[in-house]
Amino acid sequence: MKICVIGSNGQLGCHLFNKYKNNKNFFFFLSSLKKGPFLKGDLTKPKPLIFFLNKIKPIVIINCSAYTNVDQAELEKKKASAINFKGVQILSKYCFKNNIVLIHFSTDYVYSGKGNLSWKETSVCNPINYYGYTKLKGEKSILNSKCKFIILRLSWLYGKYGKENFIIKIIKLAKLKKKLYMVRDQYGSPTSTDLVISVLRKILIKIKKNKFQSGIFNLCSTRNTDRYNLSRYIFNNYFNKTFYKKLQINKIDTKDLNLVAFRPLNSRMNTYKISSFLNIKIKNWKYYLNKYLNCIKRNY
Repeated sequence: MKICVIGSNGQLGCHLFNKYKNNKNFFFFLSSLKKGPFLKGDLTKPKPLIFFLNKIKPIVIINCSAYTNVDQAELEKKKASAINFKGVQILSKYCFKNNIVLIHFSTDYVYSGKGNLSWKETSVCNPINYYGYTKLKGEKSILNSKCKFIILRLSWLYGKYGKENFIIKIIKLAKLKKKLYMVRDQYGSPTSTDLVISVLRKILIKIKKNKFQSGIFNLCSTRNTDRYNLSRYIFNNYFNKTFYKKLQINKIDTKDLNLVAFRPLNSRMNTYKISSFLNIKIKNWKYYLNKYLNCIKRNY
């Protein structure tokens, strides 16, 4: 079964590339030069992409390409829309025309972030920033195309490959400054790329066995936390006790950060649907985070 992966600069695409670059069934359409069965390009330039897809003739396309800079999206609306909406629209129409299954990654930012209940896939989507708006438009373009699809809404993603994630950033910050300010009013669940890759593998098995059904699914670790307590957990489990005790970790509200884009305060997501669909039990965020911290201790 031929599988085409689009995008590799991000954490998820980079993880997929490193895991499957030597697998003869995987083909990569990338925006940066790497070794492997790939073509250089991006989602905003459809001609090279269509040429590549026509040559490969994949059964499944995994779209990891996305514009993810939340604040910059408010300033580069045309670029954000080109990648998160128009590029996805072109891709989904191609998938429908050629009977290809599209696996697409979306975000918890499609929800409004209000309240304190966990969002379900049936919850009304009402994004509060332009990034979330473009991601929701991308989702709708897939639905309108009538192609076969899986949309996975992810939250607080981190992984050992690709760009620096929020965990690495705050660890580096703690090494430079002993007095830190961490947001206390944003709630959600950190999600490891290891979890996402394991779910992808099970989805691909279902597609191969023809037991596939289209749908939108929330995907994140179980249990929730806020960013302040998350940072304390990271520091406590990464640094030695002497260093940790010297840190002054202060609470701050999101509104006091003066960010360009609004942030949803409630990113809690219900994962019952994906757990039932794949017959899996997703572990809590501490399990995946502990594995990750043990992995990066050697490098940072």
